Amino acid sequence: MLQRPVRENEVALLIQKLSQYDGDEKGVNLSEAMMSFTNTLICKIAFGKKCDFDYGEVELGSGERKSRLHVLLNEAQALLGTDTSAAIVVWAMTALMNNPRVMNKVQMEMRNLYEDDIEKLPYLKSVVKETLRLFPPSPLLLPRETLENCNIDGYEIKPKTLVYVNAWAIARDSENWEDAEEFYPERFFMSGVDFKGKDFELIPFGSGRRMCPAMNMGVVTVELSLANILHCFDWKLPYEEEVLDTQVKPGITMHKKIDLYLVPRKRKP
Repeated sequence: MLQRPVRENEVALLIQKLSQYDGDEKGVNLSEAMMSFTNTLICKIAFGKKCDFDYGEVELGSGERKSRLHVLLNEAQALLGTDTSAAIVVWAMTALMNNPRVMNKVQMEMRNLYEDDIEKLPYLKSVVKETLRLFPPSPLLLPRETLENCNIDGYEIKPKTLVYVNAWAIARDSENWEDAEEFYPERFFMSGVDFKGKDFELIPFGSGRRMCPAMNMGVVTVELSLANILHCFDWKLPYEEEVLDTQVKPGITMHKKIDLYLVPRKRKP
């Protein structure tokens, strides 16, 4: 289970970092800040070392020891989903900035409850689910190999065929979702669909024995960081922008093509 003191300390440092940009019309690079936050959190848990805030570089020593530890660090980051957690928060903030109604509603929920009431934040959790639906961190799930002949919609799939599951396309299929392209968290109040692998219309973490082992830790990290930045700050777009683009950077993880810059304003008590 994620160590509570480490988690709380790193969230506090994230809020402190963002506070330095209070009212700065140029905005803070939230993509970079979230990547540094998630990398540092995993480093502290896995290695007891604190990462540098600049893109999560960590001092691990020198020579052969440093090389071995970097290999382990890379494996831990892949396993525990540091960049995927960061990507989810960035996409959530992008969607919220493009949907002021949803932003206002989730902030009202946040600000009417206390810090330890994360389990009592149904709308925040629905925002996270809707973000995972529209912007799955890994659009193509890890490849699978067929064990026997099968027929899918008239296509004959032979044994030993490498198969990729397109989680992005499934989650935007109009046969599964009403108004599939719309960011509408309330849809989850009307259905029991969840992302934990049992509902195949929403499988951002995969399903079965080989689904993402870091799902629970990643979701906790996303919910806690998102809850705090929404609770502590009001947000606006820099340079009088009216809408944020949703172009995607090529890669295994679905990151925004253009880094997300937003202007934080400390919430007045």
